[in-house]
Amino acid sequence: MKIKTIGYYISEPFHWVDWHAGIKFEGDNFNIIKFDLDRCFFDSVNNIDQIDIKSMSKRNNYGLYEISNNTTIEIKYNSNTEFEVKRIFTILSSNILLDEEMKEYKYVE
Repeated sequence: MKIKTIGYYISEPFHWVDWHAGIKFEGDNFNIIKFDLDRCFFDSVNNIDQIDIKSMSKRNNYGLYEISNNTTIEIKYNSNTEFEVKRIFTILSSNILLDEEMKEYKYVE
């Protein structure tokens, strides 16, 4: 299966909680992945109106990805450094990806 590179994939919302100096902060965020032909860009927003795909693609911070067996995408951020982060997604269809935590990312054009 192919992934799409024109639009982006957005996760289902996820809840987060953080504490600073005894004060509780919490909210809901969405993760966004934008694939180009040879790399991908990641962002996290708490409001879908904040999505700015044009500025995402101009960033220097991007991941490199490989597709295996037409079913799995492996993304590496900060590749070959001590800060390397690897993410694995399953391609359910060209419109839906599934991450390691079983969260769906749906394609938006």
